[in-house]
Amino acid sequence: MQQVPDASSSHQLNEELMVPSHEVGQEVELLTSKLPKQVVAIGIVISKDPSKVVGGQRLGPEFWEVRITKAIKPRQNLVKALEGVKTVGDAHHKCVAWPSVDVMHMH
Repeated sequence: MQQVPDASSSHQLNEELMVPSHEVGQEVELLTSKLPKQVVAIGIVISKDPSKVVGGQRLGPEFWEVRITKAIKPRQNLVKALEGVKTVGDAHHKCVAWPSVDVMHMH
């Protein structure tokens, strides 16, 4: 299980974690929104447009549309659940809104 250090730890945070700069179409790791940060899925960034509607709600400035391609922790709840899609496992091969601060470059 991969863990990512939080801002209060003595570890230096990688700039990639502090400033999301991922491109649309890029494969990324999706992290939990709560500490300790853990990789819960692999996905592809579909849109960073804040006006895009996903699951009936605008993304806004803090969320990106991602397509989950691999559910690592399928029982992890989504931050923004959709009708009939409440967990990472439910969202496998679907597009969901994911907090942009919890999107990390693939290693």
